[in-house]
Amino acid sequence: MDRASKFSDPRVIKSLQQDFIPVTGDTHEIQNGKSPARNWFMTMALSVNPQIASGQTAQGHYVAGADGVGYGFNNNRDVERLLQLLKTGQEKYAQKPPAPVTIATSELGSDFTRLAPTGSSLLRIFVRIHPLPVGCHELNKGAARDHIWVLPQEVRAMAEAPSSGKFPLPPTLVARLACYHLTDFVRGEPNFWKRSEVKRARFEGTILQKTSEIVEIRFTGDYAMQTGDGQRGLEGKMDGVFVLEQASTKIRKFRAFAEGRAWGAGTYTPSPPPGKFPLLFAIQETSDAFSKIVPPQGALDGPDYLRGVL
Repeated sequence: MDRASKFSDPRVIKSLQQDFIPVTGDTHEIQNGKSPARNWFMTMALSVNPQIASGQTAQGHYVAGADGVGYGFNNNRDVERLLQLLKTGQEKYAQKPPAPVTIATSELGSDFTRLAPTGSSLLRIFVRIHPLPVGCHELNKGAARDHIWVLPQEVRAMAEAPSSGKFPLPPTLVARLACYHLTDFVRGEPNFWKRSEVKRARFEGTILQKTSEIVEIRFTGDYAMQTGDGQRGLEGKMDGVFVLEQASTKIRKFRAFAEGRAWGAGTYTPSPPPGKFPLLFAIQETSDAFSKIVPPQGALDGPDYLRGVL
């Protein structure tokens, strides 16, 4: 919320539009990934932000030339300090303009970010605190969103489930939901749940309709997570309906809603409402360009995002 406010300042907007080529990137990918973009960025960032060498995050604002010369850095949320960075960056740029660079075709064509496995279905999840407890911190007023990857083999397993009675959703999909998506990320980057912290994750489906083309499934979920010291947790229920395509083994339509009671702060999600507060989740299918290039936050955590089970 504070970053959005900072970049809505008309002075910042004017400077970025007239004097710069704005670029954004995910710190997880651009600091820890493997790509020509990562190599370019980290070399530049280290020159103006040496604390990265000691293991600190590369998150922040940078002014740089195309040749990789860094002209300035800060990671402050104050508008005036951002404006000062832009001003001094321009001055240093004028004193030492970047050298001409040639970017190889192989670099231009390389993947910049982690992409979903071939054939995966893409979902978008929204989370917010509602109703908002009276007097809570401003950070709790926002809404957050992320993406969920569903693998084709998980879709196939559900499409082939018995037509009568309940069946468990694929264990890898259940673990993905419980560990990486049913968490409080309203105020910032969440702490994902460890498998030992998932106390309950029961997700069952019932086939409503099955034809040669589609399979329609209703599912319910009952979940509970809690840290070992009990200082942070979440418990609630989920209900939804989705439609699978038999031929493509993809999700055509997905609608789900979850209500939970959450408590406690994460490392980067400070200032939660006091006590237990209402946390709502909504999930739907998506296929826009944004969803295809922005990976789920949990996917950057390692192979457990796709392979992990409880």
